[in-house]
Amino acid sequence: MKLESVDIRDFLSIGEIHLQIANQGLVGVFGINSDSAGLSSNGAGKSSLFDAISWGLYGRTLRNISGDHVIRRGTKTAEVTIKLYDDNEQEWTISRSRGAKNNLTLTCGGRDKSGRVPTITQNTIVLLTGLTWEMFCTLAVVGGDAIRFARSTDSEQKAIL
Repeated sequence: MKLESVDIRDFLSIGEIHLQIANQGLVGVFGINSDSAGLSSNGAGKSSLFDAISWGLYGRTLRNISGDHVIRRGTKTAEVTIKLYDDNEQEWTISRSRGAKNNLTLTCGGRDKSGRVPTITQNTIVLLTGLTWEMFCTLAVVGGDAIRFARSTDSEQKAIL
């Protein structure tokens, strides 16, 4: 599975962005807080970016922000759309929204592959990506420090996650 792009609208501190992820190599994520000069990069949305990807895929953020709290202040709906390619180069799109209507859809090549209920669609996403939310968190949080994480005690691992 290859992550192609992420579109985010009114999610946490993010207004609207399109991120082309595929074929970018190693990417640094930096932030500039334009609202509060004294905060430098704090509150600029760096963590919100990773929360949006997690929420788009799993309906959960890395920082356990839930419900309507993911909706950007002053707006009514948060939306995240993630495009992926499977090993057969088929395009999959996951779209999740929260607001007046909470929605989760999954398409492959433009055809709806959503289940009858969101739980079925979510299980399909886990099968498609090959990652549970817990595994995703470990990769997102631990990243290049997997050896230190693996050598940590259970309580240390829980603290990291």
